[in-house]
Amino acid sequence: MQIVLYNPFVKHSRKNRADIGVINVYKVVVLFGNPSLTQDYVVAAIYSATNSLAIWKASSRSGKKWIYLEDVRKDTLVDRHYTDVIEYKGLIYARNHQREKNSTEMEQVDNLDGDAIFVGDGKSVCVAASDFRNCEPNSVYFTDDGFMLPSRYGGVHWGPRDTGVFSLEDHSIKSHYPYDDPTQKFLPPAIWITPMF
Repeated sequence: MQIVLYNPFVKHSRKNRADIGVINVYKVVVLFGNPSLTQDYVVAAIYSATNSLAIWKASSRSGKKWIYLEDVRKDTLVDRHYTDVIEYKGLIYARNHQREKNSTEMEQVDNLDGDAIFVGDGKSVCVAASDFRNCEPNSVYFTDDGFMLPSRYGGVHWGPRDTGVFSLEDHSIKSHYPYDDPTQKFLPPAIWITPMF
């Protein structure tokens, strides 16, 4: 398998041989650094039908670069399926859906310390809202992962129209980019791009 990283701002791509050994990669995210600016970066991949998580460090001097995250608690019944991974303040956070015997607790986060999180199918990233004009702090910007899906109740759901901003402060959702033109219904879901300036 080969993972190709492409940066549209500098028209540069880097090809790295990956030893992940699977065909179906669900999501690849570049964390801790920009591959077009440094040789020291980290890539995370959600792969396989079970949505497992692996992390690769580009500057690793060891022969084994992929680190596979596995459940070390073999004595419990844990079923993990990772759906997203981001870097936030120097740490890697992976969102997983897990079902564990006798455990139903979740923790709600109500403040991102002035940061904003962008989530979607293309890439998820956390940024300091103060670094980007018109970026709202303590907010989650999201895009729909759907495309054009037939509805059970007639009609069609147009996924790409679902872009919005969720405020952690007042729990409101507002439109981020309106799709008013009927021809825009056929556009693919939006992706987030982090500029290099």
